[in-house]
Amino acid sequence: MLNETFDAIMTALKHAKQPTEIRLCINMQTYLEEPIEGKPEDMVAKFADHPLMKIANIVYKTNDDSFYNIADWRREAYNKDGYTCWGESDALLPEEYFHVIENLNIKEPHYLSFGSRKMWEPSWAKIEHKELKNLEYKKNGRSAPEPLNWDDYIKLDQLHEFNRKQKKIEIIKLKAPKIDGSLLVLSEGLPPFIPENMHFVEEDTCSQHSFEKNGIKQYLVGNILKGHNYNHPLKRTNTKASRDDTLYIKYRDEARASAKVFIDEKFQKRRKRTWGYLDVHLQRKRNDLLRLFGLPVVDFKQGEVVQIIDRP
Repeated sequence: MLNETFDAIMTALKHAKQPTEIRLCINMQTYLEEPIEGKPEDMVAKFADHPLMKIANIVYKTNDDSFYNIADWRREAYNKDGYTCWGESDALLPEEYFHVIENLNIKEPHYLSFGSRKMWEPSWAKIEHKELKNLEYKKNGRSAPEPLNWDDYIKLDQLHEFNRKQKKIEIIKLKAPKIDGSLLVLSEGLPPFIPENMHFVEEDTCSQHSFEKNGIKQYLVGNILKGHNYNHPLKRTNTKASRDDTLYIKYRDEARASAKVFIDEKFQKRRKRTWGYLDVHLQRKRNDLLRLFGLPVVDFKQGEVVQIIDRP
């Protein structure tokens, strides 16, 4: 799986004209799970010879270190002098990725998402690709043609083929935020967004709430798709561990508790009453009614297009 992800990064780097540092954290800790066969080092060997490994700055974490996970890395790797890009092992970069970042013309601190495939429920319409955001959410999950549903496996060549149909690249300033942490882009000048004592999952949700609380705006590359493969066929193939395990729940609940204190519970309750969270629900009900009578659905307005970028 990682070889394919690294291929996507290398392809996107071909369009980068500015110095771009690749940082990798290779976590071989077994606090949460043990490999079924072999050692963690054996799994690393499967991608150790990839060309990206030769140009990356690599941090290794082992059981000689205290528990270290995604929230730690995303907090510590934040670049205060330039953009920070959040990679994930199952997320394929579009080839336009670095080209878009280098050509952004946004004067305020901000964060940026690339278009998602059709997700599992309507609150995600805010960051779905422009060609997918108005499709009906079907109960069987097959709302879009394959491989454009969130749980489809999309290959790198399919991602390129889909995105190359776009003649221009649209940057939208969102009315209401929604973060999927994969391939999120963070500008410099942001306030702290992950607490020091948060180590594990849901750091993306914590970051979104922090940005909302501090008035930081989210932008979207509305017509360029990212390839986040939630259900990659090679994902988690050498472990029996799951999210139902006691240890996973323990570390997850500790992370949630840290975020709750960091963000302020009163703010979290207040944010749910804002326009962005009610509007998506009303939009869905309206479009369901229009479909019932065979009428065209109303385009869901994610926000205003504020910049157009030429393709690389």
